Amino acid sequence: MKTIEQTLLSGWLMLAFLFIYSITSYAQEKDLDWARIDSTGAHWEVKTDAQTLTTTIKFFDEDDNLIYREILKGQYIKLNTHNTRLLDSTLHKLVRNKLLGEQLHSHLLSDQLISARHKSNERTKAVNQQNTNTSKGFQQIDCLLASNKKLYIQIRNPASKRIYMRLMNDKEEYFFEKSLFDTTFNQKLDISALPAGEYSLLIHTKQKSIVYELSIRSISHQRMDYQLQTDIANIKDR
Repeated sequence: MKTIEQTLLSGWLMLAFLFIYSITSYAQEKDLDWARIDSTGAHWEVKTDAQTLTTTIKFFDEDDNLIYREILKGQYIKLNTHNTRLLDSTLHKLVRNKLLGEQLHSHLLSDQLISARHKSNERTKAVNQQNTNTSKGFQQIDCLLASNKKLYIQIRNPASKRIYMRLMNDKEEYFFEKSLFDTTFNQKLDISALPAGEYSLLIHTKQKSIVYELSIRSISHQRMDYQLQTDIANIKDR
């Protein structure tokens, strides 16, 4: 009796094994494919390859152009309600090019940033205008105070008009004076030997006069502070 029960149990186990094997073989031979198209013609596809054990998700626009693809290794997808809605939503965002914009925590650009951009554009326009003026014969004047305690003066004078320069202190004592007609002028003034005080650098041309205010202050026995700024009130265009 025990032998018969063992035989019947072995038979049932064999049938169960054959049934499961047949289902598994069928699933391995058959790829699982799904696709869904929206009202615009854009669509997504999900394909599971049993041989490579991968699932590929593809999104296409209305012209059937591939816009995104993702491969899942060793996984398959059940197209339940949640997954279907997620695929539809992702397709919609990809087509509108808004995949990240609605999910990231973004902030509105402040007025300061917009103002800074406006000022940058204004500076660019000013430089372009200055370059245009120089090419048309207008004079260009630049003065820079370097860390080596030297004033670098650069002048473009295409029309060869007379240019007059002088550097003096508040007691009207002259430390530098020059007159020229050069089309291009580059001057390096060493101001390291000047004593502490207030100075004015005048650059006068027929088209423009500029006054630069130079301030030299004693910070310690061996250290001096140098400051140069344009005196806006004394810029005159002709």
